[in-house]
Amino acid sequence: MRRVWELAALVTRYDRCLNDGDAFADSDPVAAVESYRRALNLKEQIYDVAACLSIPLPYTGRLQDDMQTVRAFIAGGGWH
Repeated sequence: MRRVWELAALVTRYDRCLNDGDAFADSDPVAAVESYRRALNLKEQIYDVAACLSIPLPYTGRLQDDMQTVRAFIAGGGWH
């Protein structure tokens, strides 16, 4: 399932960007903003791939809920 691995890679990169942004927040605000901007771009890609895979996201308005569903989908190995 190539798409599941692609989705997993996007989620990993998204998490890394958020962590980098948090780490840079005090020392380098410009780098923090750039990391958060990359995370927002990755989030859109994650939603696009999730739509291609027909993952039933809850769309509660809370990104955490959607990401929890995506992570569960990845952990389960996708559709069997």
